[in-house]
Amino acid sequence: MIFAAATLLSIAASVGFDITGRFMHSYQEIIMSRYGRVDEQLTQAAHGQGLYLRFTNFQGEIAGYVTNFYFRAVYILYPQPVLVGDPSVVASLPYKVLAGNFDPTDQWLLQHNIHTVLTYHYDGRGFIRQERHVPAPPPATR
Repeated sequence: MIFAAATLLSIAASVGFDITGRFMHSYQEIIMSRYGRVDEQLTQAAHGQGLYLRFTNFQGEIAGYVTNFYFRAVYILYPQPVLVGDPSVVASLPYKVLAGNFDPTDQWLLQHNIHTVLTYHYDGRGFIRQERHVPAPPPATR
């Protein structure tokens, strides 16, 4: 009797682990495909010249995505600069990033060697992105 119960428990656990493994594997694929899309967006927007990330309407539980985007950008674009506010501010938590996040002027961006602002806006259903490119200033003439 004990042997039969142990055998049934072992089979049930194996089936459970198999289902869990299949579920987790597909979940990981979904996450990685989403990262892949964001990585591509970040790389294309930066054009090899760094990036300023701007976030609008990231409130409540959605605010955590701010650091996901920011940390991913820093990882993918290194050694290019990635800013979310004044470089002197430590941007380690979502509320810190959002507190210092602003819409930079073209002059500010050029002073920090950044030529693109990539804005992510949360509209209640998903993330909408918009790019703003800042042309390099013309060379000084003598």
